Amino acid sequence: MEYLFTGKAAKSVDKFCIQEIGIPSLSLMERAAHAVAVNTDKVIKKQDIFKGRKAEIVIVCGTGNNGADGIAAARMLKEMGHSCKICIVGDITKATEEFHVQYQIARHLKLEMNVCDTKAKVEKFSFADNYEEVLIVDALFGIGLSRDVEGIYYQMISKMNGQKSFVIAVDIASGLNSANGKVMGIAVVADITVTFGKMKAGQLLCDGYEYSGRVIIEDIGFVKKAYNNVLDELKEDVFVYHTMDDLRKIPKRKKTSHKGTYCNVNLIGAGESMSGAAVLAGMAAYRCGAGLVKIYAKESNTEVIRTLVKEAIVNDYSAFDIDEKDKNKDIIIVGPGLGTVGEAIKQVEKVLDTDCKIVIDADALNLISMNKILLSKFGENIVITPHLKEMSRLIEKDVSYIRENMIECAREFSLKYGCTTVIKDAATVVSSPQGNIRINTTGNSGMSKGGSGDVLSGIIAGLVTQNLGVFEAASLGVYLHGLAGDLAAERKSEYSMTASDIIEAIPEIMKKKESM
Repeated sequence: MEYLFTGKAAKSVDKFCIQEIGIPSLSLMERAAHAVAVNTDKVIKKQDIFKGRKAEIVIVCGTGNNGADGIAAARMLKEMGHSCKICIVGDITKATEEFHVQYQIARHLKLEMNVCDTKAKVEKFSFADNYEEVLIVDALFGIGLSRDVEGIYYQMISKMNGQKSFVIAVDIASGLNSANGKVMGIAVVADITVTFGKMKAGQLLCDGYEYSGRVIIEDIGFVKKAYNNVLDELKEDVFVYHTMDDLRKIPKRKKTSHKGTYCNVNLIGAGESMSGAAVLAGMAAYRCGAGLVKIYAKESNTEVIRTLVKEAIVNDYSAFDIDEKDKNKDIIIVGPGLGTVGEAIKQVEKVLDTDCKIVIDADALNLISMNKILLSKFGENIVITPHLKEMSRLIEKDVSYIRENMIECAREFSLKYGCTTVIKDAATVVSSPQGNIRINTTGNSGMSKGGSGDVLSGIIAGLVTQNLGVFEAASLGVYLHGLAGDLAAERKSEYSMTASDIIEAIPEIMKKKESM
């Protein structure tokens, strides 16, 4: 696992290194600038981006330390032989001490600098000049932005976005909130973000995923002691994301095992004319190691499900007997294709009366939203997997509010009801019953198609059968789901992939896990 921070936590690391450890601020700044310069140089040399045309680098700088990083990077890029110029936006007389140091160095070296401190000067500033291509380095704002962008800064960001140039952001795309990814009025649309130390939560959440482009994490000399201090002092501003190494947490299968070793996945869904969701969830559970999948469906759907999931035991709802369920051997998925009419609510109530581990998705969530008294039956054996609209119904908050406050919404729901909460979005957020947060970094737009959520429910249930705890299975399941989605996109493209392709990619991921 790796950590990612809010801007508050990242600033604390920086401050601790400077004030408590004694690392000079300018030393960290030089390393940050070098990281930006090296990555910019790599981009410039890629012929597929500029196709050999003459290019100039324009570094747009604010008057804070992010702008100082930009000026230092411009100096280094000039030494590398690149043509570049600096555009400073704002009042230099109010700049930071570090900015003034870098500004004076740039003056001594006679770097081209333009100061845009009025609306007229911003309008007059030209990116292109006599060059065929322009690469923009965004060093306008850093991770501390807390209010909406206005005035000449809004004007400059609008102008930058209007250039349609390749953009490299310094630490974070200017205008993004580093904690939640919200666009603060306007934000730079970056192709690459070179961020320092750790990834920022705002580069994944809300609009951050779209605006940050590819995020490159660079070590600029922050010490472990500073990170440990943040982990102790600012726990709520530190989150976790999975890496490939975490697949090792899935236990190896015993050579002497049988189907009963890995528990039963009981799937309650497939209401009238809705067999597909249950088929996808059931197959995903098998692909993730379930010993036996039992699907309970509307009687009219049972035959088609038997045909599509040959390995499953398929019955109608009447065969589901809670008295036969063993909390140590049975995992239940309820919701995929269930519907919200007729006997559907009875099935949800029946499931919630068991002591089994339960994955609640889709229509089951909608039914609970209409019958909130059922929330009183939630506990640590339950994981819910709502998308934004389903979460909106559960907590009676606008989708836009949830999207901008996913961490808070997931954490508050888990703490209130004692369950694991998975809020699905481009970067899915998972909260444990204790409010510990994990944010997913895998997946792609090709997964935004019908059936992908059903696959996730099956994956989570399948991982629970491997003796993983509910929270661990949920967070690792989200990661595995995204990995399989990325592999499916590689094979079929994000346009053409389907939920079934995600399932078909799972075995390759599991083979990699076995070889680790």
